[in-house]
Amino acid sequence: EASRLAEAQANVDDAKRQMSRLQNLSNSNLVADNELDQARTNLETANARLEGVLVDMDDRLVRAPFSGFLGFRNVSEGTLLTPGMVITTLDDVSVIKLDFTIPEVYLAEVGVGQEITARSIVYKDKQFSGVINVVGSRIDPVTRGVSIRAQIDNPDLRLRPGMLMTVALALNEERVLVVPERSVIASQGQQFVYTVGAENRVFRVSVGLGRRRDGLVEITEGLQVGDQVISEGVIRVRPGLTVRTGSDEPVQLGRPQFPRGAVGAATGGA
Repeated sequence: EASRLAEAQANVDDAKRQMSRLQNLSNSNLVADNELDQARTNLETANARLEGVLVDMDDRLVRAPFSGFLGFRNVSEGTLLTPGMVITTLDDVSVIKLDFTIPEVYLAEVGVGQEITARSIVYKDKQFSGVINVVGSRIDPVTRGVSIRAQIDNPDLRLRPGMLMTVALALNEERVLVVPERSVIASQGQQFVYTVGAENRVFRVSVGLGRRRDGLVEITEGLQVGDQVISEGVIRVRPGLTVRTGSDEPVQLGRPQFPRGAVGAATGGA
């Protein structure tokens, strides 16, 4: 191809010189008009052939359609390439697409824009956050599952295409009151906690309990946000006593997230 390009370029240069010389002679009426027309035709033909060579060479040039990282090269220099032959791989890993499935029963609770978290056995202490951007339109008739696709930003390029990841998807999240399980005292079929009120005096409050998780228990009734609950030394506390905490500032009861009906982990390819 390089020799064809050099030959075509030489023909164009020669045709330009011939055209220039005859143009000067024509200005002095020393050459016939038909000779000038023939030179002009020769120049146009040479330009057309050069353009054809450039187009052929451009067709043989492989350009990357996007920026990314090249994988292993599958061909060697001088190999005859045919349509469909894989030369190498090109991956844009700045954003990872994570595909996984969930049971059909949870379909109504999942939507585009919902956040997910994912972990990989390669980075055990690292949690990756992503957002669902596609929910499949069909249910698999065999597994009764629906395909979900999420996108995970990968600025540090830790994740690679093909990795297996464990996905956590919380459904029907709600904010509830929780206290440490050790704060709750059972007596005569009822549940109590000790709270700290005015002048740091202790009060015993009857409470209703809900779900338990990781050393915490949900309080369904009896307490309000901001109530101070005693969680240490409970067996030595009695109503009416005056107490103080180690920091003199008892920790206030908050509203941490307590997900309901979390879907089990699913495995997908990054």
